[in-house]
Amino acid sequence: MILVMSVFITHQRAVNRYSRYEIFKYTLASYKVLPITEYYFFILLDHDFLHLKEELEAYLNMFGKVHVTWDRYTKQEQWIPFIRGLDKDELVWFTQNDDHVFVDYNLDILQEGIDLLKREPNPHKSLYFSHWPEQLKLSGKGKPTRIQHYIKYHLSLLDSIQIFSVPLLYTVFVHYRWKKDHTRIDSVLNELTARPAEDNPLKQVIYIPLRELCRHFDGYEHVGMKGFELELPSNTFHYDDVSLISKMTAHHESPWTRNNPFSIPLDWVATNLQLHHTSEHKM
Repeated sequence: MILVMSVFITHQRAVNRYSRYEIFKYTLASYKVLPITEYYFFILLDHDFLHLKEELEAYLNMFGKVHVTWDRYTKQEQWIPFIRGLDKDELVWFTQNDDHVFVDYNLDILQEGIDLLKREPNPHKSLYFSHWPEQLKLSGKGKPTRIQHYIKYHLSLLDSIQIFSVPLLYTVFVHYRWKKDHTRIDSVLNELTARPAEDNPLKQVIYIPLRELCRHFDGYEHVGMKGFELELPSNTFHYDDVSLISKMTAHHESPWTRNNPFSIPLDWVATNLQLHHTSEHKM
């Protein structure tokens, strides 16, 4: 599996609880444990952070086989040569976000998901590794089925926080002709269908773990779930039953939950409880 990250590090946001540079480094540090063979970074630094470029470059070079481009790609013609150069059998940890932190305490569930993706015959396949409560709820719109410790469902979703198959990326970046530039491929979906979260124009299958792999640094407040924000310099995660159940079953609101009466099955909750340690874990 390779990692492809294209991001803009900036304080041009409504709220900044911490330095965006430090949040980015915290996210990168969490990715060091991932089973990545090669790293491709496309990074645009806002003027506030240009003086840290040399420091960041040295930090990135500690990851191993690293390729750094000091720009964030937004045009299809920028992406096409890169995507065409990828191995068609490769899986790609693809993100255009700088703040989705790997929070799981080991790699067992992630590795299981990678193995499931490799065996999945549909070429348009992905593993959605973040926005976990929202994804569990959304799966109800796509005929969810349980496979080991994962849920598989059918829906087109291009949020740029997924492990994608190269054929799916090839379809999105090369075969389909964009109508405009995109800082994130999330919005390409709106060109493909007028009913996102309803249609499946890409004939895509998505896998979701039954244990949280990654978390947005600011938690789930954007969908009305409070109390799951991450902090710097470290975090302690609580795996008591009450915390775990509340995260899986909390009511939340977003465009993805509209017209969706699906309730999280009890056996999914039971599996999540079984998969967790009872002790706390610090990161």
